[in-house]
Amino acid sequence: MTSCSENDTTALIWRALKWCEPFSQWPDEQLLALRNSARLLRHARRALVMSHDLHNREVLCVVSGVLEVSCVSAAGGKYMNALAGPGTALPLVRLLQLTSPALPVGA
Repeated sequence: MTSCSENDTTALIWRALKWCEPFSQWPDEQLLALRNSARLLRHARRALVMSHDLHNREVLCVVSGVLEVSCVSAAGGKYMNALAGPGTALPLVRLLQLTSPALPVGA
């Protein structure tokens, strides 16, 4: 994995937000405030992507690659619910105090 400078990371976040459909039409002033609270993460293939905070809601913007949103049935069987590609935004909201999300999202 390559490292990016803070300026590179800020530029990547700005570009990702402008490209992501839910934020693409936001005024620059509001987008700047969002960019300042955003973070850039890279996930390994098949990694479980979870909300980092049990109490706050987060939005995950897919910049590259594909994320799988899967579910587990009451019988324990896993099935794929959706695939999310670049430009997609996914809400990560924890409704229950679980150690794993009800709808796992994997890279």
